Amino acid sequence: METNDITLIDEAVIIEKARKGLALIASGEERTIEGWLMYGEALNVGRAMFPSNEQFGQWVTNNLFETNQAERLAAMWAAEFPEDFEATRKAFPKVKTVRGLHAKFKSPPKVKATQEDILTMQKLDTLAKRGATAGERQAAQLKLDKMREVISVSDKVFEEYYAPLIPRNKQEAKSLMTKTILKDLTEERASKYINLLFNHYCDGDFHEMLRFLEEIKTNENL
Repeated sequence: METNDITLIDEAVIIEKARKGLALIASGEERTIEGWLMYGEALNVGRAMFPSNEQFGQWVTNNLFETNQAERLAAMWAAEFPEDFEATRKAFPKVKTVRGLHAKFKSPPKVKATQEDILTMQKLDTLAKRGATAGERQAAQLKLDKMREVISVSDKVFEEYYAPLIPRNKQEAKSLMTKTILKDLTEERASKYINLLFNHYCDGDFHEMLRFLEEIKTNENL
């Protein structure tokens, strides 16, 4: 009888501690982490009382139903492995949630980008920003995001890629457009476009430029 009384008291204390943690989480951002750690510590103690995950899950459902499984697992991890938790916080300072940090901790380490990876990601980034259709831009962004999940690459890679694409003067703009046309088109078609480019771009007439762009668009659809 005495043992059962102690068990009931311990269980009540655990539940109360968990609820205090949840209250801290709800109180505001400043004490959110503290609340999750308190909550996770109480859950870890509670887990030790049950021989199976099913029984523990039922106990949580009956007493602490405010959170989902991913949040509970993250809180338990943070409380049980404080060194890993703090190291992950330091490695990912922009991630503000315990659940997000737990996901980062579980994700495999990224591999260093090869030159081929960088070139592919730069092209995808260009398509994501400048694709002709919304579908094309969305598909490119999804592929890029998937690659960045497993490949380590600096944002400077994309900034440096775009730097040469910004002409400093009229002559550089002509040169850049000419090179782009020669790269993407057959020699015969490129020659026609270059003639149009020089005639219209050098003329400095905005309406002429619009007609030139429409001409390119029309010819590309042939």
